Amino acid sequence: MNYRFSGIILAGGNALRLGGQEKAFLEVGGQQMIERLLDVYREFFDDIVIVTNTPAQFIHIDATIVPDIIGKRSSMTGLHSGLFFARNDMAFVSACDSPFLQKSMIKLVLSNMKPHYDAVMPMHGNGFYEPLCAAYSRKLVKVFEKSLSNDIFTIRDALAERRLIPISEEKLRKADPELVSFFNVNTAEDLETANNLLKQITGQTK
Repeated sequence: MNYRFSGIILAGGNALRLGGQEKAFLEVGGQQMIERLLDVYREFFDDIVIVTNTPAQFIHIDATIVPDIIGKRSSMTGLHSGLFFARNDMAFVSACDSPFLQKSMIKLVLSNMKPHYDAVMPMHGNGFYEPLCAAYSRKLVKVFEKSLSNDIFTIRDALAERRLIPISEEKLRKADPELVSFFNVNTAEDLETANNLLKQITGQTK
């Protein structure tokens, strides 16, 4: 069954380990991480939602810019808001600090959605889920609202009684052998690693 998906980018968080900088605008390979993501998203989604509590910084981007609806800081809060404002019944979500999200990974996640299921989520290692490289139904808006009101902030916990499709590591590595789609930039060291990793991925010499 085919679905229309929106694309959600979570650009919240204080980035305290990066001196409070807006991570979305940090550069990897001379390109802002938000632009790297948007280059990929635009090939898949005609409806892109960026969730941020500093919307003025993103006003130049051709996307729907929205704040958190619920004032509790967590990735679920951003996901809730993104799903609320998405125009399609399904949405793919990523964090803004994922500079190596692969098109093949997005295709894999989207293609695994099935009727009557609520989410598709990569799972690797010892049962480790990747909730910010996943697809969700907008039906979960109320589920996340209830979880947040009960101070449940973990996306996986909120989905405990919902129908979730996990994607095995074997399948993930066929789409993204080194699983670079899951690399996040949280520290200055991560940013340096990202730039070095990019050189390995693209064969850059500069």
